[in-house]
Amino acid sequence: GLADPLLARAARRCFEAARDALPRLGAAPLVPLVDAYAERFVTRGRCPADERPLDPDAGADAGKEEYGWM
Repeated sequence: GLADPLLARAARRCFEAARDALPRLGAAPLVPLVDAYAERFVTRGRCPADERPLDPDAGADAGKEEYGWM
């Protein structure tokens, strides 16, 4: 996972490349979402599975609004 320095660096570079490509692909509105995700997870060496849903009985959509995924 991202605890490995080599994998963490590769993940950061992948997100940087994807972010830089979004405007060229006509997807500039996604840049803030990618930035927020990268800041919340990738730059901290974390993944969404590191966070527990607020309500375990809420189902698969729990937390998606918080991340801007809905």
